[in-house]
Amino acid sequence: MYRYHIKNVAFYCMLWFDERMEEQIILMEMKLAYLEDTVKTLNELIIQMGHKIDSLESKKDMLQEQVSSLMDSRQEMPHIRPPHY
Repeated sequence: MYRYHIKNVAFYCMLWFDERMEEQIILMEMKLAYLEDTVKTLNELIIQMGHKIDSLESKKDMLQEQVSSLMDSRQEMPHIRPPHY
């Protein structure tokens, strides 16, 4: 009888551990799915930011050219005193 009781306890412990492991595996799968979604979202955001950076760099280059051309044309203008002096 005593041996039978130990076998039952061991059997139920194994069932409990199996259920517990299954719960942990499900939890890990849920966390992994969440992390995969987060990585995908961050990747899309990085791509969008890269496009925005490219756009801003081209606008910056265009503005630098405009400022440079304005500076060149400024040197060509004679220095005339304003009328209020």
